[in-house]
Amino acid sequence: MIRRRLPGLLVLVWALSIAISYLIVHQVQYDPLDEEVVMALGRLLLDGMAVVLLLVLSGTLGTLFLLRFEKYLPELEQGALAALLGLGAIGFVILVIGLLGLFPPGWLMWLVMASALAILHKTAVAWLRNIWRALQGIFRPEPTLFIRWIRNGLAILLVLAILLAMAPPTEWDALTYHLAGPRFYLQSERIVSYPQNHFLGFPQGVEMLYLGLIMLARPQAAALLHWCFGVLLLMLVMGLAQRVERPAAGWIAAAALLVSETLWGEFSWPYNDLALMAYTTAGLAVIVSWSQDGERQQQGLLGLAGVFIGLALGTKYTAAGVAVGLGVLVLWLSRRDGLLQIVRAGGMVSVAALIVFAPWMIKNALLDGNPLSPFVWGTSAFDRFDQWYYLRPGTGLNALSLLFAPLQGAIMGSDSVAPYGASSGALVLALLPTAALGWRKRSKPERGLIRCLLLVSLPPYLIWLAGLATSWYLIQMRLLFPIFPALALVGGLGLTGLCDMTLRPDVDRLLRVLVMIVLSVAVLNASWKLVRTDALRVVFGLQSEEAYLEQAMGVSYLAMQQVNELPQDAKVLFLWEPRTFHCERICIPDSLINQWWHERQLEPDPHRIVGQWQEQGVTHVLIADWAVDFMLREEEEIGSLSEADATALTEIRREDMTLLWDGYGFYSLYELKGTCR
Repeated sequence: MIRRRLPGLLVLVWALSIAISYLIVHQVQYDPLDEEVVMALGRLLLDGMAVVLLLVLSGTLGTLFLLRFEKYLPELEQGALAALLGLGAIGFVILVIGLLGLFPPGWLMWLVMASALAILHKTAVAWLRNIWRALQGIFRPEPTLFIRWIRNGLAILLVLAILLAMAPPTEWDALTYHLAGPRFYLQSERIVSYPQNHFLGFPQGVEMLYLGLIMLARPQAAALLHWCFGVLLLMLVMGLAQRVERPAAGWIAAAALLVSETLWGEFSWPYNDLALMAYTTAGLAVIVSWSQDGERQQQGLLGLAGVFIGLALGTKYTAAGVAVGLGVLVLWLSRRDGLLQIVRAGGMVSVAALIVFAPWMIKNALLDGNPLSPFVWGTSAFDRFDQWYYLRPGTGLNALSLLFAPLQGAIMGSDSVAPYGASSGALVLALLPTAALGWRKRSKPERGLIRCLLLVSLPPYLIWLAGLATSWYLIQMRLLFPIFPALALVGGLGLTGLCDMTLRPDVDRLLRVLVMIVLSVAVLNASWKLVRTDALRVVFGLQSEEAYLEQAMGVSYLAMQQVNELPQDAKVLFLWEPRTFHCERICIPDSLINQWWHERQLEPDPHRIVGQWQEQGVTHVLIADWAVDFMLREEEEIGSLSEADATALTEIRREDMTLLWDGYGFYSLYELKGTCR
């Protein structure tokens, strides 16, 4: 045997020797630019390792939690469910550590997590094998060109998204609270109250994970984790489709989600919407398992579903709508088991959800004196004026507008553009009616799943409409994101089922062509965004992060640089600027973008306002002039800047402040004078 293998081994040693020698000789001759590339690749490796370590540890812990439920849950979904459970558990651990002020150094976190995996290595290997089998089931050979086209398109979209995720974060909400909050806690060396940023009163289950990743690596790791949440979501959607033997429906549903400009973008942003969607879909998957014949007596599944609902509520308050939808689904599925069983099933889900959500209420009660901070009875920096400003009751839509709002949002909605603020994509609503075609010809399990998906979606939709009737500012399509996976899967099942029917004209074929066209356009748009943002240069070290941020954020990043050049003890108040992530001084954000309006409601005299700022220790003021100009041009009265407010602002600029920096008419930085009237 040795004689047979020896020639091959000698050839291998020869090839490796030549190749390695060449690389060593030529690497010595690299220039400084190559050194930056090597350093950038090293930082990327560190970010990736941190996310992989966190994800594998989460999957390992989740697998231990799910041991008693293994036989009741489809193998295809167990890996994703375990990872989500583990991520939620680790988030709670970081919350407790942060409240106690026991943040460990980064090296110790690496050591503890690696040691935990070493101890639980058998379970970790079992989870990895489970994930591998799930992926094999999802990517099994597909004979149709249509599904192969979708697979290739989705693969490209996911790769483009992860490349963008590796770039320094620039997204508005990330710099306002998703990353700014964790950085503030680390600077404070514990989780503390900061009512000036009302967003930090929101549940922060995902932000706790981001906090841990920032200790392990760079902020870019947070975006990579959000990408992982998105992939877990897609795995669950595809798993639900395979339950009714419609794997193609899962791919169509995934395409319907990713062709949304906003949802695809979130795969590269350190936000929390994909985590919310993943948790709610996990709760739905567990409830569907419980509803199957023979599993109804396994009441523990209802508790598990409640855990996922609680994790969703611990991600965002807006999960309340879909939590109601999941609760209604449980009650509906229990309708034939008697009143006692209905009460028991609803109680098990509700109690488990409240227990899992309780840590966030306890945290808010301890820090802000309000379990549902900043709402209900407010906080020290979120009073009745802020509560009114946040929702603007009485500005809702009329009945006719409510009827067309979903259609308008689907067509007109665009990311960061008022009033809808997000894109729902071209396919979620477009494919929805296909489920009604040939309803009687569909299998009983398929009809049952579609009913469940629609029933879950109805209460959140009705709650959204009620919000629209109350306030124009609740029209955001993002509020419906938690039900998008369910609606996308309804459309996927509807389109997949058409191939079994005889329809004239050939609706099935035309709709498949439509899906392929929309997906192709989405791939082109995503590719163009990657080119336009020039993200690859900074990702691979061909451009510095500072230069990239200046290019991507413009004058707002220059303003942060000016703030960071102030004395160490400077306390800077922001007006019309909520983003503080890049601020290295004590910065007070205008989180509601109403600071000046609020001050004027309490004190009409602008000079006394400045005096109050000085009493609070404020030394400098950064004003977003572009926002002032925009609000003055707004025709809408509510939320716009009045002429009197603008005049008062001009007055204190002239008399109570000294201009330090003029940011090309977009921003201005002032120092408060020593004496004010």
